[in-house]
Amino acid sequence: MSRDGESSFAGQLYLLGKGISHSLSPQFHNQLFDTLGLPWKFQLLDTSAPEDLVPLMRDPAFVGASVTMPHKVAIMKHIDSFTDAAKLTQAVNHIYVEQDSQTNQKTIVGTNTDCVGICNALIAAQPEVIQITHGRPGMVIGGGGACRAAVYALRKMLGCSEIYLLNRDMKELEQVLRSFEIAGFDARCICIRTVDQAMTLEAPAVIISTIPDITPQSDGEILRDNMDGR
Repeated sequence: MSRDGESSFAGQLYLLGKGISHSLSPQFHNQLFDTLGLPWKFQLLDTSAPEDLVPLMRDPAFVGASVTMPHKVAIMKHIDSFTDAAKLTQAVNHIYVEQDSQTNQKTIVGTNTDCVGICNALIAAQPEVIQITHGRPGMVIGGGGACRAAVYALRKMLGCSEIYLLNRDMKELEQVLRSFEIAGFDARCICIRTVDQAMTLEAPAVIISTIPDITPQSDGEILRDNMDGR
């Protein structure tokens, strides 16, 4: 089952993130590579500095990388080219290498598959979700890279009329809105700032949470959870 011409190439892949020691990605991918007869290796790159991936990306053995929090936005300045989904979301969760067949020039490409995963998960849970969401508001909780993909999924793939954004840090949401504007993405987002404001809005057809599953601690986190449960 090995791929022609690749069975002898010792490729290297990574998961870039912070606090990812619990991840099962290496076990999953390395078992897959063994099954396919590929001498590739997948390992964790647990770091607070996304630029630590840069010299590894330039290594001839580099095949690709997955990117998780909190680096999905920061890593973009180190990537050569982007797919349309990555350009509009201004966030990357996967990196791969394209090689020109004539010049052998390698290009590091960033893409965003979170939006596809989010959409497919909703469809799997509710096959009629597109009929439910089309022309109605959606809601996204959080303000990081996954938030951007969720907005893309709701607006571009599921046809929501507008997106409510809820996050403890309004500056993060302002950065999200600014990045959408720069990318030319008509996200139609409304930032929810108070419980009273939330009470005046039409109920969302679907709510997507993009925050870690941890107990709220700060005042902002508690307020966010209170508005989510109105």
